[in-house]
Amino acid sequence: MNSLSAWVEVDLDCFASNLRLVRRLVGPAVHLHLVVKADAYGHGASRIARVAEDEGVHSLGVATLDEGAELRRDGAALPIIILSPTLASEADRIVAHGLIPTVGNLEAARAVSQCSLALRDPTPVHVEIDTGMGRSGVATGDASEF
Repeated sequence: MNSLSAWVEVDLDCFASNLRLVRRLVGPAVHLHLVVKADAYGHGASRIARVAEDEGVHSLGVATLDEGAELRRDGAALPIIILSPTLASEADRIVAHGLIPTVGNLEAARAVSQCSLALRDPTPVHVEIDTGMGRSGVATGDASEF
């Protein structure tokens, strides 16, 4: 007897069809960003990422550096944005894996910049701006200067 009380069956052809429908609805000029954190919410991040890439998705979102590194090891070539705030101590691994960090303070931004310069490989960043939650990110009033 199977001890699992819940499971997920993913039809990748249906997933691809859904992506094509979204593309038709939003048009070709809109970049699609697909969040695949937590193993694509249990659906298999690497499998979902492969289909997404085949269907023209622009970029992927993950929660952590380790999730992004795993996608790179599995062959994901799309831009991958780490959605959680970057720690300065993670900068070398983020740059080495070609991931896009989310930075919301100067310490993290400087660490990414130094690693990027050392490898002579420009690293794009996603700047997090705190728009009122007060958890992380650059204060709204400091965003332009940052």
